[in-house]
Amino acid sequence: MIRITAVLAALALPTLACAQTVSFNPPKAPQVGDVMTEVETQDLDMDMAVNTPDGQSMKMKTTEVGKESVRYEILAVAEDGAVTSMKITVNESTKTSAQNQQEQTRESPLAGKTFVVTQGEGDAVRITDESGGELEPELAQQAEQGYGNKLGKRDDKFAEVFDKDSYAIGDTITIDGEKAKEIFSDDPDSEDEMQEVSFVLTLKATEKVDGQPVAVFDAVLTMTGEPEAGMKLSAEMKGTLKILTANSALHSMQLNGPMSLEANKDGLTMDGKGTMTMETGRSYGG
Repeated sequence: MIRITAVLAALALPTLACAQTVSFNPPKAPQVGDVMTEVETQDLDMDMAVNTPDGQSMKMKTTEVGKESVRYEILAVAEDGAVTSMKITVNESTKTSAQNQQEQTRESPLAGKTFVVTQGEGDAVRITDESGGELEPELAQQAEQGYGNKLGKRDDKFAEVFDKDSYAIGDTITIDGEKAKEIFSDDPDSEDEMQEVSFVLTLKATEKVDGQPVAVFDAVLTMTGEPEAGMKLSAEMKGTLKILTANSALHSMQLNGPMSLEANKDGLTMDGKGTMTMETGRSYGG
């Protein structure tokens, strides 16, 4: 006869094992010579219904694929740990868009260029070429608009999220409000660009990538915003986030899901539905 106590003991065994936990070390202080390369892609596929002020209606299919690869090298760091000068190389920056199969590819004037961004007085930044000479005015303006905000304190957007000593597999972290805006918005102070953002992470597993321990999270991003006046955007994307546990730095992120766009401006209305894919990958050193 099977003893019921033995059965119960067997059933209880799994609960006695220690759950796997993950700890995140704080980020390392930035140092002169630190290098990080970031590759970002964004893929949008949307069907649009458009109504013009004179009563015409039309349907459009819009796609847009953007890719950017940028190398950042720290040239100077202040005593308080703020990065004050950085050499930036835009390896690639393209955007391919199509409406009703009419395709157009645009390359940023900064593609293939290397320049230096240096902190000036107050919030001012100075943009020069590698030797300290002036850039063409158009290039300098685009460099400042796109990369002038890379100086200052190190990017600890995710490090600040992991505020516990350790996390168990299955633990959930919810990031919302201003912290979520800082992660996903180019201008977190803008009230229009992103109005509501929520980023929910569930620790799924650990693995090694190129010999480095990585924490793998299931990720869900929901957001609403107003990228332009009279335009409303909403999206819910799911995917994977990977964080290097040695320094809480981002390794990679892939998100995909449905999005909708509504617009009403000067009598022109648009209603669009589609999907968006966002991918980011970072490598450090070299």
